[in-house]
Amino acid sequence: RDYLIDLPARMFSKFFDVLEELNFIEESRAAGLEIIVLFIVEPSMDSLKTAKDVYLSYPHDRFIAVRNEAFGHVLDRYEEAKIYFDISAYGEIAMQECNKEAMEVVSDPGFSFRALLDGEDYGLSAENARRLRGFAQLVFGQIRDIQLKLDIVDLKKMGLV
Repeated sequence: RDYLIDLPARMFSKFFDVLEELNFIEESRAAGLEIIVLFIVEPSMDSLKTAKDVYLSYPHDRFIAVRNEAFGHVLDRYEEAKIYFDISAYGEIAMQECNKEAMEVVSDPGFSFRALLDGEDYGLSAENARRLRGFAQLVFGQIRDIQLKLDIVDLKKMGLV
């Protein structure tokens, strides 16, 4: 089972300080768990610098750049693209833009992509439910692709591939 902790950028330092105090990183690794940072990157130098700081400064097993197409693309300018390529070595997740109705539904604490994919429509129109299911399938497919690539890299490091 995976667990997600959603943090605003201003909380990173405090969060990782607490993890260190609790010896969480070492204990989670001893238990076979990975710390994967999914960082939503906006197409601004400030966002990219923060992402790179997190990438370089905080303990993690994998760092995945998440690009929200609603914000624009980070590859439009050379300096931003250079930083983005540095931090997206493990891969990226590109999220397509969602409409306002879908965003309101997703923002509800009771919302579950699993339930959506299992047929729950959350009061969405048939078209918006279909689009949101497509969004979820696309994002989850990208996550599976990244995990497969990482598993292959790990097997190569062990000399099994």
